[in-house]
Amino acid sequence: MAKIVLGAGLNGLLATKAVEDAGGKVDKIITDKLTGLFPGFMVLEDDCGLSLEQHEISIEMVGDESIYSFKRGERKGGSSWFAYKDCRPKHKVYNPYEAYTKLLAEYGDKIEYAKLNYIDIDYLSRQGHTIISTIPMPVVFPGVLYSSNKGFLYKMGAGISCEPEGMYVEYNGDENTPHSRKSHLWGETWYEYTNKEQISIISGDTIIPFTKPVSYHGKFVIPPNLFLEGRLGEWVRKRKAEDVYWRIYGKTRKGIIPTL
Repeated sequence: MAKIVLGAGLNGLLATKAVEDAGGKVDKIITDKLTGLFPGFMVLEDDCGLSLEQHEISIEMVGDESIYSFKRGERKGGSSWFAYKDCRPKHKVYNPYEAYTKLLAEYGDKIEYAKLNYIDIDYLSRQGHTIISTIPMPVVFPGVLYSSNKGFLYKMGAGISCEPEGMYVEYNGDENTPHSRKSHLWGETWYEYTNKEQISIISGDTIIPFTKPVSYHGKFVIPPNLFLEGRLGEWVRKRKAEDVYWRIYGKTRKGIIPTL
C-alpha cells in the first residue's frame, strides 16, 4: 500500500522528509496548489536536518499581555506573548523560504495535483493507504463544527524604509495600536490584525486573510492509517512546522507509521 501526504506546503514537505529520514518512503504528495512563498512573518525554530543558515531575530513586547490576548481572541497566559516573554534578546531561527526551496527540489517529483474532498480521502483510507494529512481539517471532516479566529495580514509598502536594521517580531499589547503583531523578517514587514474594521481602512499592497483554529465539536472516527498534522491539519493552534517534522519522524521510527 502507498504512503500519501496531503498538502505540499511547508508542513507537507517536512512530513515527507520526516518519513524518508526515518527509513520510510512517501509514494506521492497530493495537493491542489503549491503555497510556494511565505509572507515575512514566519520563521522555523529548527532546521529539521536541512543544513539551513542560522539567523538571529529580536523578540519585542509592547504594552500589556492582557491587551495582546484580547486583540488575538486568546486566553491570557496561553498566547505567544507568554511563550516568548522570557526569550533571550536574540532568538535563533531559520528561513522558511530557504527550507521550502530545498524541500521542493528534493521531493517535487512526488507531487500530484488534484482537488481533494472528504469522499476522496475516505476512499484512499479504505483502500488501506497510509495517509498523512496537512490540509485543513474541515476538508477531511466537514460534518464537524469548527471554531476559529479570523484576521488579516497586511504587507507594508515596498517603498517605505522606516524600519530599523535587523529582523524582529513585535507582540503588541498597546490598546491604542490596532495591530497585534508586527514582523520585520526576510526583507518584508507585515502587520497582523484580528479586526476587520481596522484592516478596512488600509489600502494598497498585499492583504492576506488567515484562519487560526480554536476548537472543534462533534464526533468522528480517525482511521488508524490517517494521521492529522500541522496547525490546520490537526486543528491545534500551537502546532509549528518543525513540530510536524519531529512528530512524523518519531512515529515512523516507532513503527506507528509503517516504513514498508
